[in-house]
Amino acid sequence: MRQQALGVEFIEVVTAQVFIGGAVFVYAIIKLIRRLDNKITFIRKPVIEIICLLIISFGAVVAIRGGFQLKPLRQANAFTSDSQALGYLTLNTTYNVVRSFFQPLLPNISLVPKPEADKYVLEMIKDDNETVLDTQYVFMRRKNFSSEPRKLNVVMFIMESWSAKYSGAITGGKSLMPFFDSLASQGLLFTNFFANGQRSIEAIPSILTSVPSIYNASIIGSIAEMNRFRGLGSILKEYGYITSFHHGASTGSMGFDGFSKIAGFTNYYGKEDFLHLPSSAFDGTWGIFDEPFFLETEKIISSYKEPFCSVIFSLSSHDPYVIPEDRLMLFEQYINESEYERSIRYSDYCLIKFFEKSSSEPWFNNTVFIITADHTLYNSRDNFYSCFHSPLLIYTPSGIINRGKVSTIASHADILPTILDILRIPAVHSSMGISVFSPKPERYCFEKYGNDYCIIDNQYILLNDLEHPMRLFNYKSDPSLKVNLADKHTDIVADLNIKLLSYIEATTIAISKDKIYTEGR
Repeated sequence: MRQQALGVEFIEVVTAQVFIGGAVFVYAIIKLIRRLDNKITFIRKPVIEIICLLIISFGAVVAIRGGFQLKPLRQANAFTSDSQALGYLTLNTTYNVVRSFFQPLLPNISLVPKPEADKYVLEMIKDDNETVLDTQYVFMRRKNFSSEPRKLNVVMFIMESWSAKYSGAITGGKSLMPFFDSLASQGLLFTNFFANGQRSIEAIPSILTSVPSIYNASIIGSIAEMNRFRGLGSILKEYGYITSFHHGASTGSMGFDGFSKIAGFTNYYGKEDFLHLPSSAFDGTWGIFDEPFFLETEKIISSYKEPFCSVIFSLSSHDPYVIPEDRLMLFEQYINESEYERSIRYSDYCLIKFFEKSSSEPWFNNTVFIITADHTLYNSRDNFYSCFHSPLLIYTPSGIINRGKVSTIASHADILPTILDILRIPAVHSSMGISVFSPKPERYCFEKYGNDYCIIDNQYILLNDLEHPMRLFNYKSDPSLKVNLADKHTDIVADLNIKLLSYIEATTIAISKDKIYTEGR
């Protein structure tokens, strides 16, 4: 009690001193200004004053936004090194407070008791070869392998707006991706693969850090962007990998530069790094056409010492779907197709050029190639399935991955743990997905679809907006979700719902409370 009383007295004394000191400071400033005001003769020059005001205002705007780049700096731009501590030291309180007023709030959603939620989540995502490291960080676990790691390179293509419906190898119908389909016959093709969002800025966190889009807002640009993530780049760097992220658009255009650094990718290449290219290489809207960009990227990664991991984000199949003038003749026979469809054919052609060039490189046969999409095309989403159904292909020239087709459900969040399995890396990771090579008989995908939270297995989708009765559909036979089966399959609804609620709770708590990953484990 005596110590508490002394503590209270100390606080009261300090408060009084601060108040008195502040009052004295304000009084002294007022006196000084009044004295100077009596001694200074002001000569009014309106034109000069207006010019000075404009210059000061312009400078203030530039300083506040952090430069002349396309978008203002975010907190994520402070994290340019491997040390998160240095990133936090770079930031200042005033900036953080002001910036937070304009950032989406990502709340935690508590729906079931936490121990129960954690139990169900681990049943869904934890493999037998994984060890949970901290009960406060339910997603953080360590991979364990009996064999030595594979020092394979990783090259991942994220193809802009590639919908699975345009791959004949996936649908059995018309194909706009003949090269992708030919490559699929030599690799492992996933025919029931889902994007974890409907925008590019939702795809990147899902793919690079295995944190899916569970909110209506992306992690990129939100307060949660400063969380401690365990990205693919961070993991592979610890095992001697050179890491790089390549995007042909202007640096900062979608926040990929900042977030790729957070995910551990040391090198970032944007449009500004290729200004030596002729003007014909630029599409006049977004950045560099895929063909010259892919070929320039091939030169860069060929200069790397193995092993390396490079992520290449395409551009040309984005609205307004421009094809270079000197390549239009290649697609003249498809004149009756839409501009988007022909842009898909062009981007597929660009993959041909990349693989033709890289196949002669010494690193080619020692590489795992992964081809997926960021999301489906917005104006081709005519039902639920078409909103998320995306391609995924894993191709290894050496043949270490068996060829075939996989029809079980998988999503963006599963890519990171899948890569760790392929490389046999016994790393700590915080994936919110599970490897596609997991022997688990039941697999799940989670989506945010309008106001609904969704859980998807190999046959059914359950939708729950947390307010109205739940709905159950067979999304394969009923992709438009017209026939509600909830009353017919109450046992399936109950099982899927508890898993959905558990996942919502675990992911939102981890994201909103910075409980995804912690160092020192």
